[in-house]
Amino acid sequence: MQNGRGKGNILNTFRLSIFHSFFFNYSSQIFSFLVSLILARIITPEEYGTYALALVFAGLGDLLKNFGVVDYLIKEKNLTKGKLENAFGLLIITCAVTALLLLGIATLVGDFYDNETLTLLIQLLSLNVIIAPLGSVTNAILRRNSQFKNLGIAQLCTQIGGLLVTLILAYLGWGVFALAWGLIANGVFIIISYHLLRVSETPSLPKFNNLKPILSYSIFATLSGVVAHFGRTSQNWIMGKALNMESIGFYTRGQTTVSLYDEIITKSLSPVISSFFAHTNRNDAKELVVQYQKLIQVESSIAWPFFAFLGFYADVIVDLLWGPQWIFVGTFLVYLCIGKGVGVLTSFASNVLLMIGESATLFRVNLLLNIIIIIAILLVVKDGVIAIAITTATVGASCRFILFFGCMKKHIGLTLRGLFKSVFSSMIIALVLTALMFSFSYLDLYDSRLFEMFFSAFILFFTWLLLHYLMKTYFYKEFLHKYTVSIINKIKK
Repeated sequence: MQNGRGKGNILNTFRLSIFHSFFFNYSSQIFSFLVSLILARIITPEEYGTYALALVFAGLGDLLKNFGVVDYLIKEKNLTKGKLENAFGLLIITCAVTALLLLGIATLVGDFYDNETLTLLIQLLSLNVIIAPLGSVTNAILRRNSQFKNLGIAQLCTQIGGLLVTLILAYLGWGVFALAWGLIANGVFIIISYHLLRVSETPSLPKFNNLKPILSYSIFATLSGVVAHFGRTSQNWIMGKALNMESIGFYTRGQTTVSLYDEIITKSLSPVISSFFAHTNRNDAKELVVQYQKLIQVESSIAWPFFAFLGFYADVIVDLLWGPQWIFVGTFLVYLCIGKGVGVLTSFASNVLLMIGESATLFRVNLLLNIIIIIAILLVVKDGVIAIAITTATVGASCRFILFFGCMKKHIGLTLRGLFKSVFSSMIIALVLTALMFSFSYLDLYDSRLFEMFFSAFILFFTWLLLHYLMKTYFYKEFLHKYTVSIINKIKK
């Protein structure tokens, strides 16, 4: 009985965490989305491409500065004051070294790409690394304790502040540097927000006397993150040399469009998921495969219809969101949608491996996967952006599934049959919705493709709800039905 109550408490905490995470994420994303619509009409594809390339190296700094410490603090079973102080000490060391590394390579990168603006952007973004230790430990504590309400409040205020700085500077003509200063403002605002929360466990002083236990875990987590980062951004740094900054701008805008799903769904789920898997592993490791399959069912039931719709109406959506200067993105967006759709099957694999302490395994998988992706992109880069998108959707997505599924099978007992069973209802729903979109297009009832898209979205949404109800999916029973009943009861009261 106690074990059952424990599982129930974890699930209840998980549902509440999801609610808070989604609420605050959506609030910030609405504002972020509106600002992005304006910036897309001010920042040119070439400027956007230069900034995206700078983020390849600034993103490396972001990974190195945390050095896997946040994940270590979340998954650690017995977290003491001493471990928190040593984690803070390790962050100070890694952030100082990382900032110096970024400053050192900035000129080399700028010379390699023959772009002085790139050098200045990397040097500027290194400021975020220097101040990072002041907020990282607090972030980990809030996530570990599932305090997503406080975390959400801090991140919402930060997001709004950073976007306002970006928008004002862009309006004043700062161009690509408006994006960089907005990101730096983000880093400053989050530290101020965390300080105002006054989290009691946050250490005031660092220690350096017992770093070995943290290093033994975090070194592989960090290396894995670095490898994954360079794999994800391989298109950018390869295109920057083989093609031009405008190509990077178009491809990155395509990734941004596909990543609207991540901004809407995954960004809210990811911190909650890591905490949830860590809690599950600490209480009952055998439940990991069950919970993983349930979460994949929820993920696929939302993601596959989303990517099907985005890919089908790619040209209309790109023109509507970003304006005519980005219309080329619509020619290859469908391939990025296919790749993301396949990736859903292993979308939480990295979270699981980190939370069960298999950071070394995750590193090896990411290393092999990204070597394959980089080689594949190098072979097709001369054929342009569309060829790279097709390669990413086929080679990248299929190899990721094979490698990560193998890890899930070995470490938590996931089977192909179990995975297929968990996503079967999602597959049927996605196919029905795709067939409806083709029928609307084939009948050609509307003069405007834009009107067709909005009409289709309206019909598809209610069809999606109806199919979940008729099939009594896990997503319907655990989320749609329970939240609907809860809202109705509150209205009646």
